[in-house]
Amino acid sequence: MRGRYLFPGFVLVVVLLSELSLANILHVSVVFRHGVRTHLSKNSDPLDGEGEARLLVPEGGDEARRLGTFIRNTYLTTEDDSMKIDQSEPRYTSIRDVKIVSSNLVRTTSTAAGFADGLYPDQAVPVTISALEEDDFLIRAYTKCPNFSDRLNDLYASEEFQNKERETRDFRTAWAPAFSEPTTLENWWNVFDKYNLALNYGSHNGRDVDVPEDVSLDEARNAFPEMQELAEWVELRRYSPDMVVDDVGGRLLGEIVGDIRRALDENQSPHRITAYSSHYPTILSLVSTMSGEMIGHIPNFGEAVIVELHDSGLRLGVYSQASSEIEYISVNEDLCDSDPPVVPCPFGALEQFFDASLLRDAAGACKACGNSEAPVCAPVDALPGATQSPTATATASPTPASEPQCGDGLSATAAGFIGAFVGLAFGGVAVAAVVYIRRRRSERSAVFGLEVGGKDAKDGYVPDVLAT
Repeated sequence: MRGRYLFPGFVLVVVLLSELSLANILHVSVVFRHGVRTHLSKNSDPLDGEGEARLLVPEGGDEARRLGTFIRNTYLTTEDDSMKIDQSEPRYTSIRDVKIVSSNLVRTTSTAAGFADGLYPDQAVPVTISALEEDDFLIRAYTKCPNFSDRLNDLYASEEFQNKERETRDFRTAWAPAFSEPTTLENWWNVFDKYNLALNYGSHNGRDVDVPEDVSLDEARNAFPEMQELAEWVELRRYSPDMVVDDVGGRLLGEIVGDIRRALDENQSPHRITAYSSHYPTILSLVSTMSGEMIGHIPNFGEAVIVELHDSGLRLGVYSQASSEIEYISVNEDLCDSDPPVVPCPFGALEQFFDASLLRDAAGACKACGNSEAPVCAPVDALPGATQSPTATATASPTPASEPQCGDGLSATAAGFIGAFVGLAFGGVAVAAVVYIRRRRSERSAVFGLEVGGKDAKDGYVPDVLAT
């Protein structure tokens, strides 16, 4: 499938409606990138893991809180009945109000806490860890898929990629050595990320990633748009619809479509808001899998994909934090005859397309990815109806020892306990807080317990409301 670019520099919004009316919102899903953090060194093959652990910086916490505040103002406290979630209240009362899920890394758990602080100020809200890092096919499947790794190698060897490598060699050679980074095109992300932090975040980047003294600051600023354009050229091809197919974004799509169906079938979703604290490859992969289109930029720190569920029907919009407005676009130009795109696309028109791409559980993700090594994966050839893939024995590398995780994964506890993590600068001290979550309705016989481990939450941002 040939991808199309959506509008750059925005938060993507997916809206599900009943006929032409916006009334009766049942559920909202939010998938957002973590806030700004210190520099993160990445490998061109996601299976090789990442470099030294990176932590959220104070500005990243502010970005997370602002996003949570926007969701609160748009869907919980708004006076516009067409945008307010059905039966919602401005205070957190039970797990029915919101479920916040984070990957098991400090930068995302800290962002999830900041988001919760903006969504429900001055209240303690539980955060769920999606899985152990080595088992996380929900948010970080792009680091767990040997089949995806094979496709990336084919991309790097392609004529298109090799031509771009030659065309940009002089530019890359001029700017990469200043940070002692490789000049190869597939590793350009590391150069772009350092200049991005140094030029746009300055001393707030937490580790003083500054433009080297022998590099002209003005020249670097003038060259930065080309640096970013080149980084986006690479990353948008890595996570295009042709590259992610169904394995990289299918598991998260399965969760979102599952929430949609439960809400439509039962007229009541399990949670009014579900939020996923994730990474830019998560967002790019989800959009490619969900719509067959691409966001035309690398999602910025704190940007999000939002899925808004009404009685039935679907429309897609682009929200800009700068303008605080939503611009609706076509959900899927091949399946939705909506011109202008404000006209809803019936959910039924997209259901078959979703079913062909979504993955309902970890076993399905293991099979689709060709991964038999992750602890959660049974051998691929032992799964019903499976055939052994040539890449099935490839190993998805575990998280490097230096990468802090936030607990030993999710376990259910009674009465809604929450573990909160507290960062002390480079101290590595974490304190668990237990908060009792009140029942919201008398007819609810129990409240689910959620837990956030915090043993390695070092000096990342955590709002005071979750600290003890």
